[in-house]
This record gives sequence, structure tokens and C-alpha cells, in this order.
Amino acid sequence: MPVASSARCPAHAAVQAVEVCERCGRFVCAECLTFAQDGAALCPGCFALPRGRSSRSGLALGLVLVGWSGCLPLTPVGMAMAWTELKAIERGESAEASKPGAQWALGLGALQLVGGVLIVAGVVGWTMLRASS
Repeated sequence: MPVASSARCPAHAAVQAVEVCERCGRFVCAECLTFAQDGAALCPGCFALPRGRSSRSGLALGLVLVGWSGCLPLTPVGMAMAWTELKAIERGESAEASKPGAQWALGLGALQLVGGVLIVAGVVGWTMLRASS
């Protein structure tokens, strides 16, 4: 992307920028310019950030789904992994592409736990009602 001749590199204030980072929009000089595998022009800071999906997000979702099939103790484990992944994304330690999987794992896990509590409460209530009559 062509940049204005007055644009300067933030790392080298005296040097004219030759490109704009495709991730954050910062100006980049020829010395700082780095290309990702997909050809994206990136500044050094964005090039250092993780890209792609993490395995932790997929594993978290898998554990929650296995929990739905009857292995209930795996649900809180999957939810904890999803929470950890979301925190890593916030800190920039994990790629943004992992966020939807972690969010699904948390949502489905919470739904399963709430449903389980409601079922147990219903069974206990029904048992108490039958015992009192």
C-alpha cells in the first residue's frame, strides 16, 4: 500500500515509511518491514504475535462436547481450559482466531452445568414431594 512521503517509521523517526502494517496500521520502514507466510506486510510487533488457532481452544471445546455425551467431569476441565485460552488471547499470547472455539466451550459448558443443576433440583424436589405424600 503506498504511503505519503511525510509518513515516518515509529522505530526510526528520521526514516520514511514504505508500507503500512496490515494488522495494526502503523507505518513501517524498509528495515522494519516483515512479511508473514501469507504475504501480509507486518511491523515487527505484529509479526511477533501468534497467528492461527491454538490447540488449547479445540481441546477445550472437545472436552466440553465429551462432557455432553455423559462424561460430566470433563466439562469443568474444558471450561477452565477455555477460560485460560481467552485470558491468553487478551494478553496477546494466543491468536485471536482461537477465540470463537473458546467462547463456544465456555457457553456450552455453562449451559450443561446449569441444566445439570436444574435436573438435580427437579429430582430432589420430586423425591421430597413423593416422600411427603
